[in-house]
Amino acid sequence: MTGVQASLDFNPNSLQVVTIVMGTSPPLGILLAIRFDNSVGTLDIAAGTLGSGTNGQCELGVVTMSGGASGVTTPVVFSSASPRASAVSVEVDHIQ
Repeated sequence: MTGVQASLDFNPNSLQVVTIVMGTSPPLGILLAIRFDNSVGTLDIAAGTLGSGTNGQCELGVVTMSGGASGVTTPVVFSSASPRASAVSVEVDHIQ
């Protein structure tokens, strides 16, 4: 089994998730999780396959967000804390 989990954290006072669309790449065709919480600034998307997956690039999903004032920047970061650690698992190997 091959799987990918992306867990993102963002400032909910500056950004809001509008939509999340599952990626179109066949190697990760099984949707495992797709959720967000704009009140706390979290987004989680995970997909996988029962096969060997891919050895190249693939698109996990496309996230559309809306922001506040023009010219203001705010970070969007991959979570590394359990249980929302972003990770890739290829067969028995776990990569963070």
